[in-house]
Amino acid sequence: MFAKRFKDPDAFERDVAPLLDCLVAALDAIPESLLVMASGLDARTARRGLRDLDQFLDETDSGVRLFHQSLAEWLADDGASGRFTALAAEGAARLTDACWTEYARGSGTVSDYCRKHLIAHLSDAGKWGDLAQVLADVAFVSQVWSHDEYQIMRAWADVEAHTASTRAQAYATLA
Repeated sequence: MFAKRFKDPDAFERDVAPLLDCLVAALDAIPESLLVMASGLDARTARRGLRDLDQFLDETDSGVRLFHQSLAEWLADDGASGRFTALAAEGAARLTDACWTEYARGSGTVSDYCRKHLIAHLSDAGKWGDLAQVLADVAFVSQVWSHDEYQIMRAWADVEAHTASTRAQAYATLA
């Protein structure tokens, strides 16, 4: 199916592979604008790549995702997918950086994807200093807490295990 759709290996590597890397690593449907930013592709190339991937994508109100988990698993398996292999680790790193960039612009402009998954991406990447900074952001944490308080508690445990930062220090001014 992929071999018929993507006959030109160079075009696949240039226009499609960066998008697939991110889609395989995504923890949920991802807004198209965030996917384009994470892929590192210019807007025109990303649109072309998304158009080429259209039959393999599911569009939701939250964004785009691969239409089935089995496709993500196939793409992540180098032995099965060959030249179409998606590099999940590279995609995860790109998503982490894109979510961090979005967060740094201001918590009022953070997409639902980043609000839900920035903490997990930072934790998985071992970016403990950045994670501590996010966890000290009371406005952001309160938004995350409302849908997954355990994510916050796990993240603080990780930060405290890997840095000198503590919850008590971060929230001392609130007492």
